[in-house]
Amino acid sequence: MVFLPGVNNVATLWEPVVESIEEPISPLLLDLPPLESVEAIAQELEAALPDRFVLVGHSFGGMVGLAMLEAFADRFAGIALVASRAGADSPQLRQAKLERAEAARRDGHEKFVLTRGDRVFHPDFAQDPKILAQREIDVRAYGTARYVAHQIAMANRPDRTQVLRDAGIPKLIIAPEDDVVIESAYQASLAEQVGAQLVSIERTGHMLPAENPTRLGQELGAWLSTVSLATAN
Repeated sequence: MVFLPGVNNVATLWEPVVESIEEPISPLLLDLPPLESVEAIAQELEAALPDRFVLVGHSFGGMVGLAMLEAFADRFAGIALVASRAGADSPQLRQAKLERAEAARRDGHEKFVLTRGDRVFHPDFAQDPKILAQREIDVRAYGTARYVAHQIAMANRPDRTQVLRDAGIPKLIIAPEDDVVIESAYQASLAEQVGAQLVSIERTGHMLPAENPTRLGQELGAWLSTVSLATAN
């Protein structure tokens, strides 16, 4: 299983999730390089990918995963998107991302990001000292250069809904029940559009992997058993 983190996160985000997966797996936790297109990131990571794998992508990591699916479809055994989006941004969202990139290039990104916990976390976790302390560590490890590049990459990515719909592999969408970054209703609609299994996890926000890694790992493990059967031939 290949795990890709989202914006403001690094590969270690996945460690407690992986520990909760009961199915035997060989996890590969990858950081995303500071490149300004999802296609360039996908190509940069290609050499690290196994010949055949299941991909799990959180948020921006799922967008990169879809670029990989389009480029290396024959190597995919399954794909799971966690709080992610397949479509392109509206002109307004695209412009907002480009403006955030310029602001971060000028002033850095840490202060802005670390004051937005109310947006990315469910209210039950937005003031959790342990979660916030880890968030600060991860944001600093992620760095401003990567933030700028990934905002630009997100802003300019194409719609890959059809790529996901056409993929003849097991597909899973895990939607936090209270995601306000990528609306939970959108994620449920996407699952229906592309023929993916949908799991909604209650009392979680966009940062589901940090908020409830145990439940996320359990859901991935349950789905993985079906992937093994589906790809046995």
